[in-house]
Amino acid sequence: KGEVLLEQKHDPRKIKIIFILIWLALVLFYIQGKLYPANTIIPSNIIIDILVRSIFIILTWYILLSPIIMILIRKLIYKHQSRYHDEMKEVLKLIPETKHIFTHSLELSSAEKGFSRLKSFLKILLINILSE
Repeated sequence: KGEVLLEQKHDPRKIKIIFILIWLALVLFYIQGKLYPANTIIPSNIIIDILVRSIFIILTWYILLSPIIMILIRKLIYKHQSRYHDEMKEVLKLIPETKHIFTHSLELSSAEKGFSRLKSFLKILLINILSE
């Protein structure tokens, strides 16, 4: 328990950058298809379909689904807050410790790859949970 753990921080900006790069690639494929129609890599109509679908899905999520889900979650929390107030406090106290156990188990299993890493992670996690 006296060991120092290095936390791995996952940067959400990396995911955004990947999506932006994919979008830029699609736009470049579209421009290439319009400038040189004989040498198209991906037909323009397929690229437009992909871009329109992705815009529609993103806008639907951000404008419609996300606010509705957040409202429903807030209502549910407020409804059950007084009933489960003490239990919620206990669970909130356990979250940092649980996160620590998960990250520590993940770090210890980092030497493995693929399915063997998953098996190793689950074994280490089980041992850490049972030893606490």
